[in-house]
Amino acid sequence: MSEAFDGTVYSLGSPLSLAPAGGTVVERTLYVRYTPGADDESTLSGNITHISDEANEQISVSGSEEFVEPDPVVWVSEFHYDNAGQDQNEFVEIYIENASEVDLSQFTVELVEADGSVYSSFLASSMQTNSADYYFRNFGGLKDGPNGIRILYGTEMMDFIAYEGAISGATLLDVAEGEETSSQTSLQFCCLNESSSSMTWIQDALATPGMPNQQITLGLMDDQVFVYPNPIKDRVFLSSSLSSIRVRLTNLAGQSFVDATGSRENMESVLNQSIGSLEKGIYLLTIDHKGESETLRISISD
Repeated sequence: MSEAFDGTVYSLGSPLSLAPAGGTVVERTLYVRYTPGADDESTLSGNITHISDEANEQISVSGSEEFVEPDPVVWVSEFHYDNAGQDQNEFVEIYIENASEVDLSQFTVELVEADGSVYSSFLASSMQTNSADYYFRNFGGLKDGPNGIRILYGTEMMDFIAYEGAISGATLLDVAEGEETSSQTSLQFCCLNESSSSMTWIQDALATPGMPNQQITLGLMDDQVFVYPNPIKDRVFLSSSLSSIRVRLTNLAGQSFVDATGSRENMESVLNQSIGSLEKGIYLLTIDHKGESETLRISISD
């Protein structure tokens, strides 16, 4: 609807009220979402009645062009498949926007071999959640790469990622897990903003199955700096394409522990050397680049 309205929308066959809170009804466009697989020739017919204080106006509508099926917003959000020693806590998580409003049984998650064959699959309706829109499934047999994870909506492919090696039709991730990976971490698809086209995969982040992924984003000079995880347990990670940054770390009283400038890799190393010797608590991390700076509160925990 192009205008706000104070009314109620019902399923087909029931009254559909488009009455505005006040003013004149000038034009309305009615869109209807139907279940995947419904007959493409289905039509909408009936009457819309506009009731005002002065007159009742009845408008007849019919035809098939009123039917619109928008693509759902869905992607692979997080997974863990390999760690030091015997693999533990393996899982797959997907994100489905407004999941409470869609039929989860229409979404299929496929685990894919390097040759494109599927070695396991399950419906989103069989997955668990700890937070709206994030669904996960523990899967003890999630294979090391090269392998992939694919999401289907009906028969339409919505997302397909590959890890540790390319698979035809899949997006190859530039992060991976291995023998140095903790069983408490995961690979995560993290937001820079509300658009998935501006997101990136990170590794060694504290696992959050069924919940929003952990990350803090700083915007500097039209770039982004990821600082994760938060709270910090063993180590902190910095992710950025900036060639050089200044990093400052202080406690709330202003005592300085780090004040250094260099590449992202070097500053990450300097931070971790300092963090390893600090007591648990709240600290202030400031990142500077070309005269701009941002400060965030970080927590160091056991």
